Amino acid sequence: MGCHGGVGGWQTRPLLVHPAGWRVDPALAGPSGLLYGADALHRQLVAWLEALGHRGDLR
Repeated sequence: MGCHGGVGGWQTRPLLVHPAGWRVDPALAGPSGLLYGADALHRQLVAWLEALGHRGDLR
C-alpha cells in the first residue's frame, strides 16, 4: 500500500507499507537502508512482483 498523508502526517512525506518478509534490495537502497526516489521504488516493486512469479510474460 502506498500513501501520501492518508495514515496521518504531511503530504510531502510518502509512506510505503509492505510485508516484513519482503526485504528491500540493498543495491536500490540509499545509505539509510531506505528506498529514495521514484526510480528506486519502481525497481523494487518490479523485483517483488518478479519474485512472486508475476511479469514473466513481459519482455
